[in-house]
Amino acid sequence: MPLILYPYLAGITASISEPIVLSAFKDAKIPVIVLKGWALIQSIYGGDYGQRNYSDIDLLISPEDADASEAILRSLGWNGGEERRPGYSRRYLNARAYFFEEQVEMLRYHYSIGLHWGLLHHPSFNPEQISIESIFKNAHQLAIAGVSVLEMSVEDHLVYNCAHIVLQHRSEEILLPYYEIALVVGHASLNLDWQKMVDRAIVWKLVMPLKIVLKKVQEFWPEVLPVLALNIIQDIKPAISEKFIHLWYQKTNYNVSLEHFLTWFTMSGIKRRFYFILEDIFLSKDKMIKYFGPASFGFWPILYINRFLRIFASFLKK
Repeated sequence: MPLILYPYLAGITASISEPIVLSAFKDAKIPVIVLKGWALIQSIYGGDYGQRNYSDIDLLISPEDADASEAILRSLGWNGGEERRPGYSRRYLNARAYFFEEQVEMLRYHYSIGLHWGLLHHPSFNPEQISIESIFKNAHQLAIAGVSVLEMSVEDHLVYNCAHIVLQHRSEEILLPYYEIALVVGHASLNLDWQKMVDRAIVWKLVMPLKIVLKKVQEFWPEVLPVLALNIIQDIKPAISEKFIHLWYQKTNYNVSLEHFLTWFTMSGIKRRFYFILEDIFLSKDKMIKYFGPASFGFWPILYINRFLRIFASFLKK
């Protein structure tokens, strides 16, 4: 019985919350782009929520609207997920998950709202690399649960989702994301500007994910990609930084611990990189007590010794 109710409860949570949340953004005159699954439900699944599994809704907002957007979510009972330090997500990540405080927990499941002010954080979030302003300029209208919002242009959508498949989900062997890329291409048909999409991938430095995913789509469904598109994609060359990142992932087999070094190496800004290291090494007082318990004589900084010893022991085991 719980397994039957599991997706059912997700649908109830979503159907109740989404019109309220999206309407609140609209009333506050904050433009919102709905990303990935929820946008695809409208564009390629005919608005039938039963055809597409989902566990969250991802919303892209302009970075300058982040404070107001977080305030709206909190006012509606959505609280941000745990952070290493207050503001850590805003400083070093592209998004933060928000959970409704009154939703029923079942099988450790929570429906969430992913609030994005950037597109990617693998291997690192670089706010200067991808212009959110240009994404909003290219976006078009979309109705979600009866509320008018925005959807990425098909060219932006394809580049972003190819990168999401490769960098976020490590090119996992699941057919669905490749199938949806093929559906988007098929639905767009002659309206898809292949050269514009390639130009976007070059500017965003996401040429390799685009080539990797579309190559698989071509293998699965040879009739989907036109010859002209294949020629254009084949001719583009990724930047050296892209090749380095791809090689790193290949050699390390997407090792999470080693990716931390890659994150530091590819992060923009010397000052930002320095504070990132400090905040990762020296966790906040609350986190140290939570992970290691109360310190002797109440002198909590001594807990860092326990932390460093555990890290060292972990490296020795590996």
